[in-house]
Amino acid sequence: FESLGEVFEIKNIFRNIDFHGGMTVSGSRIIGTSVKNNPANLYLYREDQLFMKFASESFLIMQDRVTSSRAAIVIYWETDSIYHQGMPFTYNDSIRQVKCVKERHGLSNAPYVNTYHQLEMDFEALYWYIDEPKIEFSMTMGATTESSANFMSLNYYKDYLFYKILGIDEIHPLIALRNCAREKGTRFISMKDFANCRRIQVENLRNLIVMLAIQGFVYYDTNTDEIFLKDKLYEFIDASAKKIDYDIIEFNSVISAENNATLSLLNFDLKIRGVSRIFLSDTQRVVIYPRNQEITVKKNRDFIFAGRVRMGLFDYYGSNFSFEYDRFIIDMPLIDS
Repeated sequence: FESLGEVFEIKNIFRNIDFHGGMTVSGSRIIGTSVKNNPANLYLYREDQLFMKFASESFLIMQDRVTSSRAAIVIYWETDSIYHQGMPFTYNDSIRQVKCVKERHGLSNAPYVNTYHQLEMDFEALYWYIDEPKIEFSMTMGATTESSANFMSLNYYKDYLFYKILGIDEIHPLIALRNCAREKGTRFISMKDFANCRRIQVENLRNLIVMLAIQGFVYYDTNTDEIFLKDKLYEFIDASAKKIDYDIIEFNSVISAENNATLSLLNFDLKIRGVSRIFLSDTQRVVIYPRNQEITVKKNRDFIFAGRVRMGLFDYYGSNFSFEYDRFIIDMPLIDS
């Protein structure tokens, strides 16, 4: 049985989870499907508020779980969100767990975009037992003893990255995309449009666009062959021309036997572990070495920590230190030495 153009709304398909989309029954299998190019959606509620949304071409719905080989993910918090354009997803109702694990190839490897903390988040697996007030970010459970992840400022820029993307091209791919979008008058351009702008065969550009999507410069829809130019693309170009301010803030997490980061659902604080050092400024030679390699990131890249701050020739040791991004200052109320 396959519904034709019919959209079903099923409340509490699992507790606090609603389904919205088409429906196909194949033997004992129930499949939630897209309708008229609109994806099927799962809505997950927490404390009577929409907290997570999963959108996919198809969901396999079973008695105790629902899965998708590729689902776009949105986590809502106040007016902000954490977003990923698509990866394998499972909800297991028997243990009340959401699991999203990246594949090791293709667009699934793109980072999450976190507008609350103003970070791109690159980690392998998201785990959430939905009755607990925290979400864990890590490598796949049981896959390795050492887990790595990266949390990078949305305004991160370095010259070598810009020129690495250029490679041997005559025109920089980011500039070529911007110019093509200007010509079309929209940030949405098709792969065919971009190929025409570059006077290159579509097949010769597809790998480039996938790479730029993985690096977070564009969204690429493989079903429609449509490209959307993200803010990061324009900001990278302007930063390369020194037209705007940028930063070099990233939190590299490498740790064993623990999760790389924990997102609190009480206040949305992001605790990151395994961070050995943080570079704040190349020119001022400011480096932070967090005690126990832990920091807590708050809204808009503000973070608190204890440990050592190196500023040029001086080292400051203490606790209750905090970094304020907008003013780009470190507050050190308790300096031990």
